[in-house]
Amino acid sequence: MECKFCNKESKNLNSKVQHEIRCSLNPNRKIQKSVWTEEMRIKQSELMKKRNSNKERIWTQEMRDKVSYSSRKIQSLVWTDEFKKETF
Repeated sequence: MECKFCNKESKNLNSKVQHEIRCSLNPNRKIQKSVWTEEMRIKQSELMKKRNSNKERIWTQEMRDKVSYSSRKIQSLVWTDEFKKETF
């Protein structure tokens, strides 16, 4: 299957149609414009910085103890046949 504008070979009908829509030799081609404005990009980056920041996270001693306990509990598990049957 070939493009009717540039004769580029395509694998299947869908890829041919998608290529023809955007082919540079097509006089009525579909040009995609970005919907993201610079202001939206800035807001997104600020949000991601804030979300990934550890400075605002306050670790109380109680929270540290919970995390420590759960990690020790996981490390101490012994994968016996009984435990596997109970778990899975």
